[in-house]
Amino acid sequence: MIPIQSTSKHTQEFITTRTAKGWVCISILGVLSFALVSGTSCAFVNSDQSLRIGTQEPEFRLTDFAGHEVVLKDVLAQTEYVLIEFWASWCGPCVAKIPDLKSVYSQYDDGMLEVVPIARERTVLEWTEATSKYDLPWINLAEIGEYHGEVGEAYELVGLPLNYLVRQDGTIIAIDISVDTLEAVLSGHESMGEDSKD
Repeated sequence: MIPIQSTSKHTQEFITTRTAKGWVCISILGVLSFALVSGTSCAFVNSDQSLRIGTQEPEFRLTDFAGHEVVLKDVLAQTEYVLIEFWASWCGPCVAKIPDLKSVYSQYDDGMLEVVPIARERTVLEWTEATSKYDLPWINLAEIGEYHGEVGEAYELVGLPLNYLVRQDGTIIAIDISVDTLEAVLSGHESMGEDSKD
C-alpha cells in the first residue's frame, strides 16, 4: 500500500499493480476525485459505471470565454465525431498530449472532428491563461472552482485525463481513447465497437 496525495482532505491508500499499459491504482478506501503516485496520473474505474461504449452521452451546456452558451447537441449536429476531453493545466498527462491532439485536429477539423475540452481549474484566470499558453484551437469550456461539477458528475469523472469519443448520433464509441487510436478511427483504419475501450 502506498500513501498518496489527493484533492481529498485525507490521505488515502492504494494498491498498485503493473499492467501492460502502466500502473493501475486501486483504492482500498473508495474512489477519489484525483490522485498522484510518484508523479503519475492514476485513473480510477468505477465498476458500477453507467456510461459505457454504446450508450448515449449525457447532454450538457456550458459557457465559453465570450459568454456564449455551448450545447453539446448543437456541436454534434455540425460534425461526425466529438471528442469530449476532461483536462487541467496541472495535469501532466493532459498537457503532454496537447501537441499530438492539435496535430490530429488540424487534419480533421473540417466537419469530421470537433474537440470539446472541459477544463478543471480553480479560477477563470487559470483557465484563460492555460488556454492562451497552449494555444488551444477548439471550443474551450470549463467547470471552475469545483472538481465535481454537474458535467463532471454526469460523465463519472474520477481522474484526469478522461475523454469520450462520441458519434454524431450521440453514441459513445470510445472511452479514454489515445491520440493514435483517434487518428486511426478518423482515417478509417480502425473502427470503434462494443469492445473498443482503448
